[in-house]
Amino acid sequence: FLPCGILWIYSVIPLVISLFPLNFPLNSSSSLCHLGQIILFIVGATFFAFDIPQRFWPGALDFIGQGHHLFHLCIYFVTLLQMHGVYWDYETHQKIIDQRSKPDLIFCAGSIISLILWDIVIVWYFRRRLGDKDHAH
Repeated sequence: FLPCGILWIYSVIPLVISLFPLNFPLNSSSSLCHLGQIILFIVGATFFAFDIPQRFWPGALDFIGQGHHLFHLCIYFVTLLQMHGVYWDYETHQKIIDQRSKPDLIFCAGSIISLILWDIVIVWYFRRRLGDKDHAH
């Protein structure tokens, strides 16, 4: 939960910076979507982290309605809001986006190769740190 939360915080920092200072009412649809996305993620994470509502009705929500399910429902709406917010940001800032160079195949392939190499380095490092005695063969 913590690594995902840290990654999420890191990914929404630009959104938070763009939303503050809050000038209510928020005039753009994208700002409302991004604010809703942040709030819904925090609500969903709270359901998941604190076992709400199954904490209050033990055994009654074992199959449907537990915090994990509510978390995924919130994440569905987070993704929906994020897609709409990014789309409206894209429409609003089209001139700025068009000034940037378009990614090409070499850039994309280089990014994937870099990702794979870094994954190999990380796995190698942790395997070395753990040693062979901790591996189940």
